Amino acid sequence: PDMAGFGESDEPKKPWCVDDYVDFIGTFCKKLGIVPTVVLGHSFGGRVIIKAVTREKPVLTPEKIILTDSAGIKPKQSVSSKIKTRTYMRATLVKVVNEDLTYLLPEIKQSTLLIWGDKDDATPLSDGVKMSELIKDSGLVTIEGAGHYAFLEGWYTFSRVLASFLDIK
Repeated sequence: PDMAGFGESDEPKKPWCVDDYVDFIGTFCKKLGIVPTVVLGHSFGGRVIIKAVTREKPVLTPEKIILTDSAGIKPKQSVSSKIKTRTYMRATLVKVVNEDLTYLLPEIKQSTLLIWGDKDDATPLSDGVKMSELIKDSGLVTIEGAGHYAFLEGWYTFSRVLASFLDIK
């Protein structure tokens, strides 16, 4: 789905938080009869997945999760970064970026593959390391030389790791 405020979709009528995006995904899947067995989230999509699978009544119940260069850990911001955030980010982005989901990571029950670019400056590799320490059944694969778009910048390695995790021959 094209989520509100992303791609070609209109901005939400009021600022959304992560839970609003989770509700959207839940409604979308229910309406189309989709029951995913594997979910993959990049960056903000990872943040949505983390909340969707850890709710008291989970919105998604996949068997496996793949998080690549995922958001979810509140970034440490420099003064210049804080000024830039206040100046350029819309209310929705401010709400979602400032929500720290670290406390939810130990609640993830699914087998989780974390794939990170070692040069990612949007969601640093240290976030991936922290996630791998807190998610019980998880493993972290680092793609050397890749940034925030490890799935594009290191496609061959990324696809081989996915095939192994998903047991695709």
